[in-house]
Amino acid sequence: MKKLVLFSAGMLAVTLLSAHAQNTLLYGTSNDWQAFDNNGNSAGYTVQAVGNFSYGNITVNGLGDTNASAVGATGIAGALQVSPAVPSGWPPPNYSFAGVVAALGGQSTAFFQAIDGQLGSTGSLVSQSGTMIVDFTMPDHSNGGTHFTMAIFLNYAGGWGWTDATSQRDLGPVSTPSGTQEMYEAVIPYNLAACTLYYWEIGPFADTDYQGVNPWYITSWSVVPIPPSIIPAPVYSLFCTSNDFALPTGDSSFLVQADGTWSETNDFVTNGLGNTSSPGGAGLVGSLLVTWNPNIGTNSIWGPIVDLPNENGNWEFLNAIDPGWNWGDLLPAYGNVYIDFTYPDTTGGGSYFQLGISFSYPNSWNEWSPFFSSKTEDLGYQDLNGDELTRATIPYAIPTDSGTYPWQFSPYIFANSDYHPANPFHIANITVSSAPAPAITSISPHGTSLVISGTGGLTGDSYTVFTTTNLALPFSQWTVVGTAGAPFNGPTFSVTNTVPAGPATFYEVMAAP
Repeated sequence: MKKLVLFSAGMLAVTLLSAHAQNTLLYGTSNDWQAFDNNGNSAGYTVQAVGNFSYGNITVNGLGDTNASAVGATGIAGALQVSPAVPSGWPPPNYSFAGVVAALGGQSTAFFQAIDGQLGSTGSLVSQSGTMIVDFTMPDHSNGGTHFTMAIFLNYAGGWGWTDATSQRDLGPVSTPSGTQEMYEAVIPYNLAACTLYYWEIGPFADTDYQGVNPWYITSWSVVPIPPSIIPAPVYSLFCTSNDFALPTGDSSFLVQADGTWSETNDFVTNGLGNTSSPGGAGLVGSLLVTWNPNIGTNSIWGPIVDLPNENGNWEFLNAIDPGWNWGDLLPAYGNVYIDFTYPDTTGGGSYFQLGISFSYPNSWNEWSPFFSSKTEDLGYQDLNGDELTRATIPYAIPTDSGTYPWQFSPYIFANSDYHPANPFHIANITVSSAPAPAITSISPHGTSLVISGTGGLTGDSYTVFTTTNLALPFSQWTVVGTAGAPFNGPTFSVTNTVPAGPATFYEVMAAP
């Protein structure tokens, strides 16, 4: 059953944007083009930034502007003017030339993240593929020539080379200071190699045998946005050593004790974050041995069987359970607790056994609202009794009304079972993977489509985005946007809808941990 984790809604006034709004501008104003020079130019071209011609009247500086304080600021509409090769008799007739038009280095972190994704920086690049868009006027070939292809070149620690456009779309004639010229849009794929970024240079590149006489213009250079990298939420160990398991106590007349004679793996020698004495410190291998309450008799159990330690003030534990928690408030979050355990035997009968987890904290004192396992999987281990080790995945949520400073945050292990075992069973390892609750972070029109993006959530969890133009409608009458129950793409999500006709539209994201 889906649980409402976070409500995220907003009023939206939509205006349609051009196709270029879908891409991230790198260079587009006269200010941006100022830093390009003839360095590395082997074609005899001369370049200069001009303000007497532009295409699209771009007046916001792009991310490639080498003046960091000017990035995103208001600039002067303009272009990069390129004059044809000037050495006498060069290139010779029918000579095909591929060369650098202009070169530029010194970009910022924002630039590298635009072309390399969220992990790119001025110090290093990750392996990445993408697409760049360059708008330019076609040079003349009044003195001969049969082909011209716009390209980009890269000269950096990961390699040197150029990539030709895979397509050049004719945008129609435009009036330039050199007369009427045909405007084209070049689509150019590129690949970046992972490297430490000792040096960097980028520039437009001409693959041509054209021989002309008039200047031509490069008016804008953008990059298609890189999809967010899938970065799964980390898994933190909460209880795994004999030292950790010496802290819990039995509940409902269950007997618990640390067992140093058996563990899931001998590698667990670092205390988990739930250890209130020495979280992350050195520990001994072990597990928790749980002896069944003999007074249950033929009855079933539904309730806490292990009281984990009160985690009051344990910053590491609380941040693992509730990312972003601070000393003032618990924040909306959700995740999975994983418990590795051995199934109790069924000597005395029984047909079902399920483990759960519950939290007791301000505004949620009632620990009798547990989260139970959504699935179990066999890990292929056995304990001393020959019982298979199993992992329970237990989704949980911390809602928006979680209260202020948790001066008491007590976790419990729950059981729902009609088993009547003769032997103790083991709990060998308790871990958690969590994320902030999903929330809508941006709603942007792209042409006739509306892209609704958000963040939060665990890889593989499901979400649904709903919309309405009338907040008075019951939620059951809201409309689903996109595909209901589609998996999160790591800690982000994005769905596409048509631009609404009305002036006010509301959206809500619901997640099912």
